Parts: sequence; C-alpha cells; structure tokens
Amino acid sequence: MRVLKNNRNYWKEFYKNKHINLPSDFANYTVNSIDFLTENVSIVDIGCGNCRDSKLLAAYSTDVTAVDYSAWNPSGEYKFIQSDIEDYIKKPCKHDIVYSRFFFHSISDKLIDKILRWTKEGLFAEFRVKGDKPILYTKHKRNFIDSNKFLQKLLELNYEILAFHVGRGLAKYKSEDPLVCRVIARKRKK
Repeated sequence: MRVLKNNRNYWKEFYKNKHINLPSDFANYTVNSIDFLTENVSIVDIGCGNCRDSKLLAAYSTDVTAVDYSAWNPSGEYKFIQSDIEDYIKKPCKHDIVYSRFFFHSISDKLIDKILRWTKEGLFAEFRVKGDKPILYTKHKRNFIDSNKFLQKLLELNYEILAFHVGRGLAKYKSEDPLVCRVIARKRKK
C-alpha cells in the first residue's frame, strides 16, 4: 500500500477548499536551526500539500522542488511536480535534503522506509506518532508512527541525528495540539 486507502481523494478535495498560506512552525524551525541549509542546497518537499512550506524554503535555497499528487501550485518560486511519491522516488535522489511535514503519517511504513533509503543527504521531517488523537480533519486514515522504531531505522541506515523531539506544543493548529515527532538527520559519509 503506497498512500493509505482513501487519502489521495481526501487530500485532493481538502486542497481545493483550504488555502493556508503561512508556513508551518516546522518550516520556520527548519530554516532557523540548521547550518547546512544554504542557498546552493537542493531541497525536495515531498507531500507538499499546498506548497506553503515550499515557498518559505525557496527563500533560503534557489533549488526547491515541491512534489505532491493532490496539491495545487500557488506560486512560481519553486519547481512543482504533480506526482505520486512512490513514482517520484523510483529515480535516484538528486536533492541534498528531503523535507516532509505531516506526510509520513499518511503513507505506509514500507513507503517511509523507501524514502529514508532514497534520501541522499539530509532529512527534515515532522509527523504524528502513536498516542496522538486527532481532533480536526478526522475523515482520513493515518499511520501513527512509532517514534522509537523510526529512530532505530534512521540509525540502522547510518543517519546522524541532529534533532529528534517527540511531544506536544510543536504543531498547534486551532484547537488541536497533536503529538508529533520532529526529526532532522543527515546521512553519514561512507
């Protein structure tokens, strides 16, 4: 299973009607905390949704690609590709950094594993974890990720962990304060 059942149609409809333009707290955290995010670095925002974080990332890098099957492209400040993520990652990764916010919990563990292996250098990810109980937008499936297993997988794949936080208060939205994991990691040189 690539994308969890019914999620593709759900998100297609969601992005027709929801136009959140401000970047997420995670995008702001990312651009303010990592020293290897430079103008020359290539970034792919997978599962980019309405590209609100892609727009902010494009202010820090001249090479940003936003990829999503269900999204729309509100700006020309980055390259937008409408694609299924599993199809997109069939080719070798040409991006220095894979950025993903609130996408991993919408896909299968098998696809997450493929993305972690596909990532060339850096990984910036935020996702819901086991123990979270959604209040808003509950009409789609979620894969609540075991953060300890995720961390173990990163270590097995030779990632250096630069930041790893699990908790609430990281992704508040309206009345919801989800339990999330924030990860910033870099593959070690072989």
